[in-house]
Amino acid sequence: MAGKSKLIVITGSPGAGKSTLAKALCSKFGFIHIDIHGFEKSCGTYNSKKDCYDLDMDKVEVKISEILDSSKDKGDITFVFDSHVSHLLHPSIVDLCVVVRCNNLKKLRARLETRGYSEAKVSENLECEIMEVCHDEASEKLGKFGVEIVEVDGSLDSGYSEEVLEKVKSKFS
Repeated sequence: MAGKSKLIVITGSPGAGKSTLAKALCSKFGFIHIDIHGFEKSCGTYNSKKDCYDLDMDKVEVKISEILDSSKDKGDITFVFDSHVSHLLHPSIVDLCVVVRCNNLKKLRARLETRGYSEAKVSENLECEIMEVCHDEASEKLGKFGVEIVEVDGSLDSGYSEEVLEKVKSKFS
């Protein structure tokens, strides 16, 4: 049974709500979550100054492509990949890009501080959110090649509404 694997990428600043949305979509629609933490060490080098991995996006793309290719004989499968750099994948493998914004900057700051981020890292991520870096990069990298981009607000404590989940599903179907 040959099928087509599809990929939804969810991007946004750290703490915006990407993983929460990814888990909600996978739970509600049976999509398969691709966890960046499973291969960030093999696709990047640790940057102690920034306290994170600097990813080699070519290596990330190879890993994602391998996952998509390995599922072709299993029917139609939808994968969800969430990362603040997921929008940097090549447009040929991305079917939908969801940009999660956290419109409540106080809430975003609290989320980042709860993670133990340094003040410099918190400030850098807040600045990226204010400047809409992920949205602008996604529009430039994916949007101009016809990949649809959906923007959602991740600042709600109660998670994502059915309306948001259905909106993403309808855009993707």
